[in-house]
Parts: sequence; C-alpha cells; structure tokens
Amino acid sequence: LEYNPIRPNGRVPIDPNRRDHRKLLCVDGRVCITGGVNISKVYQNAPAPRGTDPDDQAWRDTDVRIEGPVTAQFERLYADTWRDQHGRPLPPAPPPPVVPVGDLLVQAIDGAPEDGQPLIYRTLLASIALSQRSVHLTTGFFVPTPDMLHALEAAARRGVDVQLMVPGQSDSTMSLWAGRSNYGDLLDAGVQIHELQGRILHAKTAVIDGAWSAVGSANLDWRSAIWNNEIDAVILGENFGRQMEALFNADRQRSHTIDRTAWHRRGPIQRLRELQARTLSRFL
Repeated sequence: LEYNPIRPNGRVPIDPNRRDHRKLLCVDGRVCITGGVNISKVYQNAPAPRGTDPDDQAWRDTDVRIEGPVTAQFERLYADTWRDQHGRPLPPAPPPPVVPVGDLLVQAIDGAPEDGQPLIYRTLLASIALSQRSVHLTTGFFVPTPDMLHALEAAARRGVDVQLMVPGQSDSTMSLWAGRSNYGDLLDAGVQIHELQGRILHAKTAVIDGAWSAVGSANLDWRSAIWNNEIDAVILGENFGRQMEALFNADRQRSHTIDRTAWHRRGPIQRLRELQARTLSRFL
C-alpha cells in the first residue's frame, strides 16, 4: 500500500482534473471485488436523521465479487497502474484460475483520459443503442454528456423501457441541479426518472434487456466520460440480470418518480439553479 496524494517528489505530473476513481480489491489472484464502494466511514450504513451531515447518513452502493479466469484481467489493470505510477516492483502475480467457476461471462473494462472516448463509455453507448426491451441504469452522479442523452432518448422513442435511478439527495448539490436540467427532454422522450429517497445513492450499475449488466465505478457524468480513470465489470447472463433487476426494483420502492406534467410546471428559481449548474457540467 502506497498513498501520497500530494507527492512533491513524484515522477508523474499532477493533473488536478485527472482522478483515479476506480475501486478494486484483488486477493491472491483468485478473488476480485469492484464497484462503487470506497474505503470510508460513510459505508457503515448507519441511518441518521434527515438534514444531518452527509457523512453520517446511510449510503446506497453496489459491489460485485468475482472469481474465475477473469481475475487475471483485473490483476493486470492494477499492475499496469502501479507501474505507470512508478511504484516499487510488485512480486510475481499468482497464476490465475484456468477453470471457470460459474456460467457467467465476465469482462473487465477500464477507461482513462488518454483513451479519448474510453472503452467503458463506448461500450455502454453501444449497448443502449442495441437494446430491444429495457435499459435500467443506476448512477450516483447524473450529469450526462450529449451522446448519452441522445442514446437514452433514442432508445425510449423506439419503445425501449428506459428507466434511470438517480440521487434525490447528494453530497454535491451542484451535480443534482445540473442533472435535473436534463429531465425535461428525457421525460418528453419517454424516459422514466426515479430519485432515491432517504439515503445517498452512490451505486453505478446497469442492466440491459435483463441479460447485459455492468457494475463498477463509472457514473453517468462528464468526469467519468473524459477525466477519470474508471473500471467496470461487464457481466452477461440472465440469472445475474435478474438479481440486478431485483436491486433496481427495490430502489424504486424507496424512490420518488418524477411526473412529467409537474416537472414542466416547476418554478423559475429552480430553472435558474439548473441553468447555472449546467454551465459547470464538465467539471462537476
């Protein structure tokens, strides 16, 4: 473990906008855990009264535990980052399992600013474009790019059941307002939007057509699309897809669904807040 966020003597240039947003734990080359969970006291998940400090409120997040040959991909991504940051030489990685331990197909997908349009982002856009029945996305920060908005609206207009689970409260108020500035067009296209209540949403998941799922660190925001290093596990399988749908439906029971008519009647002060926040979308 090495940690030095300032690194005055570091050999890698400091870029204030580039952040390693990945959350990855690899154990003995055989087990990997990835998702949205950080190492932080907020994940004690002890609910506190509304209106208290966000650090004292319950957070809603999702991780996935992975075994099998794909763990070698996650180990390699970690080792590549360690080497790029000029860390001390790592001991040889243990050989990965060669025998599958389940019936799911899993792939590790990463994204980095130097990729231009990261593979994580391109993969999600392509999966939405190819969807036939349903697109159910959960995100802790919703500040979408134009490409993402177009993909979601186009899918909804061709009859796909597009639903978004987004935060109803957040530790970033500006992100909330910026995301809400997009609600009108999405609702007009037929997208359903649910704001989770009573806890801070931090999960980043997707389930498309009940069979294509993703769990990882990438939000539906500009930072994940162009600034951050991210990692997702893409999982193919209907059994896992059903588990993801169950999580999404459980969150729906704790959420407020945005009504299209009521939304278009919101007041000028709220619209002004949204417009102001939207100007900062790329940096939230």
